[in-house]
Amino acid sequence: MTLLELIHTCSFEELLPYIPCGHEAGFRRMYDELLTIKPDHHPDYSIIHLTDNRELCEGIDNRQRADDDATPLTWDGFRAQPWYWHWLNHTGQRLAHPYRIYLELEWERYLAMEVQPNKELNMPPAEALATCMWYMSYYGYTKEDVAGTADKISRELHYAKAHPEELVSMSTLLEELRDRGIDV
Repeated sequence: MTLLELIHTCSFEELLPYIPCGHEAGFRRMYDELLTIKPDHHPDYSIIHLTDNRELCEGIDNRQRADDDATPLTWDGFRAQPWYWHWLNHTGQRLAHPYRIYLELEWERYLAMEVQPNKELNMPPAEALATCMWYMSYYGYTKEDVAGTADKISRELHYAKAHPEELVSMSTLLEELRDRGIDV
């Protein structure tokens, strides 16, 4: 089933148990916008493969709604998610790391991709959709937000390339974080 077909099989209310607390309004905007977008197939990216991420979440119950203090925060401040996604091409070969692809694929292309959770997950359609939307919202809840973030990152990268003398080494950054009491 494609992501677009999955969206049409799930109401927003069915997604609510799988949306982290505090993100409902953003997911609502995203859900409504995704319903208005025409899918566009990308020849290289065909499958969104959902896999178990519990080993990265340190034992979170995989059905737990992430709205309590017991659910650990990830490095970016969001609640840890029990599922992870990656992309496969039409032959099933795993493609590049998702953080790079977030900026390459537009939502039209996501909508044309097949969503394939690992069979042993027994993932309901609403949970699969919420998981895909969670990762798609990494840079924003609307196409406009995502494009703005991508432009900002591009400008910052161009600036960093033009001014390498201003870059801070990783060891210096880690030392500064440790000095602030942040365990890295």
